[in-house]
Amino acid sequence: HVAIYHNRFIPRLRELAQAIKSQGARAGIQLCHFGEATPDPVGPSASRFPYVDSTTRELSRKDIAHLVEAFAEGARRAREAGFDLAEFHGARGYLISSFLSPLSNHRTDEYGGDVENRTRFAREIAIAARERVGAAFPLGFRMNGSDFVEGGITIEDAVEQARLLVSAGIDVLHVMGGTRWGGAWRGFSYLSPVAPMVPLAEAVKKALPAVPVITVG
Repeated sequence: HVAIYHNRFIPRLRELAQAIKSQGARAGIQLCHFGEATPDPVGPSASRFPYVDSTTRELSRKDIAHLVEAFAEGARRAREAGFDLAEFHGARGYLISSFLSPLSNHRTDEYGGDVENRTRFAREIAIAARERVGAAFPLGFRMNGSDFVEGGITIEDAVEQARLLVSAGIDVLHVMGGTRWGGAWRGFSYLSPVAPMVPLAEAVKKALPAVPVITVG
């Protein structure tokens, strides 16, 4: 994976962005923390996942503040390296997604509970990033329209999350579904129906018609 967690990576990231743009394309980069799928598994709550043989460490408020800063600085580096967009990966059960989903977020403080609180971490990232990159630089957010697991994110949750994210400064929504720890990779098999994520993206687009919406699968 391409690293963007330190300024020393900017020169080579700039080469990458220039190479892409030299062919007439736009260059975007996705910022992700894998959460439970890291050597030091972390998440909103202490939980066990089938993909790691350990329990995630619950993040403290200090940890959360550090990660908000890290994501925001990543977006700043993306802009300085010449990318045309930075997208935060808030889907598939990775760290930001684990805060958004009631399946993995069992916190009782301001980062857990209802949809607004579960979206707080993502909104703080968007707000901090916007302060770093300015008003003109596009920020995207990859989100689950559904976890495809009972008790997880539903399309109704996703629509509400989408509104909150846009109000926090997100310009583009990238809608998919499924997680690493249940409903995994749904929509990405040759056995799947054609374009299975489109109904999720369509629901978000209907709720926010002025916002560009991307989908996959």
